[in-house]
Amino acid sequence: LRSDSWFHIQKMAGALATFFINGLKTIQTFPTFADPIGFEFLPPDFSVSFLGRSRIVPPRDRDPYVLQYYNPRETVSFYGVKVIEVLNAFTSASVVYVALNIVALLGLFKLKSDLDKITAFSLLAALVSFISASGILLGLRQKELIAITPVYFVLLSICILSAGEWWVKTTNKLQR
Repeated sequence: LRSDSWFHIQKMAGALATFFINGLKTIQTFPTFADPIGFEFLPPDFSVSFLGRSRIVPPRDRDPYVLQYYNPRETVSFYGVKVIEVLNAFTSASVVYVALNIVALLGLFKLKSDLDKITAFSLLAALVSFISASGILLGLRQKELIAITPVYFVLLSICILSAGEWWVKTTNKLQR
């Protein structure tokens, strides 16, 4: 670390920027009709279910049992896959994550109780240190993103709630 500290600082900054700007869109998504990620969907069968049951077929050139989304007995709903497509389109925009982080940052500084402040700053410290350490070692991989996602959303929920309370209080004062 001492001999090449600038390199490690750049790796930490890159991992933090990737997480807080790109959000969770680097996590491999569920296969959809628009982006099957190498899989193939069999035509939906609406006679079995009104939601249209379909199967996911793995690529022929790979061992299906090492793939993340393969189970030979599993079926998917046609409309369920369509809903996942819409969610992927919405959550893949960096603007969503940047806006959430800005509102959460505002809420972080508007927290009232000492317990909320300690909790939020502890979660933020854990998040930043975990992302930085992952960035230094191997880069921010999918498994690290999946592991840290609950901590991120707990922090967001605390801070966005605080920002919302502050906004409601401020608008009520202005209306009087």
